[in-house]
Amino acid sequence: KMAEARFSQDEFMCSVCLDLLKDPVTIQCGHSYCKSCITDCWDQMRVYSSRPALARNTMLTEVVEKMKKTKLPADCYAGAGDVQCDICTGRKYKAV
Repeated sequence: KMAEARFSQDEFMCSVCLDLLKDPVTIQCGHSYCKSCITDCWDQMRVYSSRPALARNTMLTEVVEKMKKTKLPADCYAGAGDVQCDICTGRKYKAV
C-alpha cells in the first residue's frame, strides 16, 4: 500500500504575493511563481534585456486546484483568543 503524501499549503505559495499559486509558471532555475506576479515584477524592475522563458506547470496547477477544493476544517484556523502559529505565512493556523 502506497503511503499518502501530506503537503503543507505553504509549499505551494507564491513568494511574491504569499498566496496559493495562480496560473503557476516555472523558470529555468526551477522556482515557481504566479504568472502575473513574476511578469509584474519584471515589468517594474525593467532589468532584464531578455526575460527567462516561462513554462506553464500543469502538474503544479492541478495540485494547487485540488488543495483549494480540500480546505482545512474551520477549527484549524486561529481566531480571536487563539494562539497563532508563528511559523505560518498567509492565513494563520492555531498553534499546536
